[in-house]
Amino acid sequence: LLARPAALAVSKSGSADSGSGPTGMEIYERLVPEAITCLRPAGWLVLETSPMLADSLKTLLTQHAFKNVTVRQDLAGHPRIVYGQR
Repeated sequence: LLARPAALAVSKSGSADSGSGPTGMEIYERLVPEAITCLRPAGWLVLETSPMLADSLKTLLTQHAFKNVTVRQDLAGHPRIVYGQR
């Protein structure tokens, strides 16, 4: 499952919405628990994120029983992709 949550968020009115909230983690806090129920055993969740949120997102995946949680850098050397395995 590949997600770019900021691009997927939509407000209740149907208009585009960053969905991030005050900390930036709110959309991930909704997405991660739901994603683990959608993934097959050994399936992967791959998330693009802000470099400022990568460590928090890694912790969130670990807290929701994802394994092999890893952070990858983008071409500029910033932590950008966080992924984990069910």
